[in-house]
Amino acid sequence: MRHGSNESVRFPYHCPIARIPRNCVSTPNIAHRGEKFVQFAVVPLYMAAIYLGAITTPGVGIMGRAISSTPGSLLDWSHAPLYGVLYWMLARGLQQRGWPDLYAVMVASVTAFVFGIWMEIFQASVPERTTSLEDLFHNGIGIGIAAISKCYLDDSRCRGR
Repeated sequence: MRHGSNESVRFPYHCPIARIPRNCVSTPNIAHRGEKFVQFAVVPLYMAAIYLGAITTPGVGIMGRAISSTPGSLLDWSHAPLYGVLYWMLARGLQQRGWPDLYAVMVASVTAFVFGIWMEIFQASVPERTTSLEDLFHNGIGIGIAAISKCYLDDSRCRGR
């Protein structure tokens, strides 16, 4: 890599963090450490934002007024992109840590869907909110579309290779 070029240093995904073989880059640079921090921070913050949306009482506060003024069908279908993005972030993080594509896809899918189940359970305790299988269906649609598009766009076959 030339000095001053815009090329980024990429670390091979097969290199474990604890022991770095000789064929891997020996020391991570500061940009790599910052990228790892963002990966660890963004996913929990995104999940917390979904949780806050799930436990918001309609009509109370700014978020509650936004929820109550949103048409029901749009609110239902908003689950698909929310959980699709969650799946995408989880799968990408697992793949960057060296997980085979098939395992990353399966674990990210199950994790995102189970998180959605728990959000529906928590939502049952909020006044004027109910749980519904339709919301879980929309979560699954978003996760499925994201999984298919991620496998297609990454040019990986998601067959454990």
